[in-house]
Amino acid sequence: MIYYECLEHAIIISGKTYLHREALKALGARFLGGTKTWQLPKDPEVLTKIQALCKELGGGPLATPLFPAIDTDLSPLVPESAMLEEADTSRASPPTALTLSQLLQQLSGVVHAAFPYPVWVTGEVQNLNMRGESLYLTLAEQDPTRHISQALTVNATLWPSVYQSLCRQHGKEALHGVLQDGMQILCRCEVSLYKGRGAISLSILEVDLSFTKGKLALEREKLLKELRSQGLDRANKVRALARIPLRIGLLTAEGSRAASDFLHQLEEGGFPGTVLFLPVPMQGEKTVVGVTRGIDQLVAAGCDLLILTRGGGSAADLRWFDGKEIAYKIANCPIPLVAAIGHHDDVCVAEEICFLRMKTPTAAADFVVACFQPVWMRIAECGEQLLLRTERRLQQCNHQLVLLQQTFRQTWQEALRRTMLRLQQLQRDLLQGFLGEVFRLDRIFLRLEATLSLAAFTGLHRREDALRSTSATLWERFQGSCEGHLRKVDQLEKGLIGCDPTPWCAKGWTKLTLAGKTLRSIQDVETGDVLTARLLDGHIHVQVLRKESR
Repeated sequence: MIYYECLEHAIIISGKTYLHREALKALGARFLGGTKTWQLPKDPEVLTKIQALCKELGGGPLATPLFPAIDTDLSPLVPESAMLEEADTSRASPPTALTLSQLLQQLSGVVHAAFPYPVWVTGEVQNLNMRGESLYLTLAEQDPTRHISQALTVNATLWPSVYQSLCRQHGKEALHGVLQDGMQILCRCEVSLYKGRGAISLSILEVDLSFTKGKLALEREKLLKELRSQGLDRANKVRALARIPLRIGLLTAEGSRAASDFLHQLEEGGFPGTVLFLPVPMQGEKTVVGVTRGIDQLVAAGCDLLILTRGGGSAADLRWFDGKEIAYKIANCPIPLVAAIGHHDDVCVAEEICFLRMKTPTAAADFVVACFQPVWMRIAECGEQLLLRTERRLQQCNHQLVLLQQTFRQTWQEALRRTMLRLQQLQRDLLQGFLGEVFRLDRIFLRLEATLSLAAFTGLHRREDALRSTSATLWERFQGSCEGHLRKVDQLEKGLIGCDPTPWCAKGWTKLTLAGKTLRSIQDVETGDVLTARLLDGHIHVQVLRKESR
């Protein structure tokens, strides 16, 4: 059965409506998920059809109004006395108690009566959570008089059908660029009471992306105005750039495409210096702390130029570079900072106040390489001048060499002619002196030859007589020595024959030895020693069993 209730501006259908949802949709009804009811515009024709449908299904109007109408007009305050009289009359009979479910059901009706149509709501996105195709979040309103934990919050939901419709309308990337924690959004919502928790809930139907972007733009302009009033918008722009920036400080995310593009472009451009790469977060709440600390560390490291770069992103992703902390850190940075955030449509505060803004990391690397262009051009000019001067000097040297060669050839030929004449004269003088000396030496040689022949003949006769006398003396001495030696050999032979044990062995005697030593006394032998005994035809080895002395 289904029931209906007429409110001031709408008709509320409740009960077991699931089986008849198509009929209700045909009448233009809209399902309210918070209260599990259907809402139709209040119209006599529609009311007649609803009455007929309820009568057919066995339902009808609610006996007790479940959703009392709310008078939205401001009426004069009731006098206090009248309120007291009404209170006194109410004490006469005890009030009827409501269960929690009845109370929440009535409150749900009140909420629907107060907000029969969607309303526009603004708030800060918190606790964003994507489950399946549904997007759950909390809209918060910060009260400066309260603690941050006491902010007003309402749960909101973006159902799959609405989420897909918004993605098709605005683009998924643009939608998610706005729906991020900490972003202020303006959305059109259905207001309902979630009876499970007794809390107001919002069903988001539409999101105004221009509101969020406009709010970010206002905050950005406010910060820029503050910086301009203090003269900090151009503080980094007037920093003196080193003529040759050899130490480059790079601030970007670890493993990012921006880092690889920047370093690759430097390598392609032949950058001769050093890059100090300090990885820092470039998205999320840690971006501010990471970038400000990174700037301090690279300044302390003695860098000549800082590069702050990342890839493109949504306005929400890049809003961290519109913050006050990063802006003041860049303005007070003592060395130039080049920002290459990597997007083209908007310019963040960091890019506005930095030394130079580049569109991409590759363009920032080209700027660094271009800083060396005057030096390379000067080197090229010096090289050309050096080459030109060298060629001129070589031409002068070649000309001088040709002159020297000609002079040397003439001088050499004249000197050679004089030398040849001198050599010819020396040759004639040497030949005459040589022939005269040969004749003189020939005469001396003939005289020496005659003298030597006579002396040699006389000496040979004297040496021949001496040799004959010496030969006779030596022969006599040799014969005497041979006779003495023969007598000695006879004596030795007799001694050897006397020492030969063979005759003794033939008579039965033997010779005992111990370790090659001849035994002559029993004192030299111990019991158990192995002795060697010589026989006539060989040797035997015997062992001493006992000793007996005489």
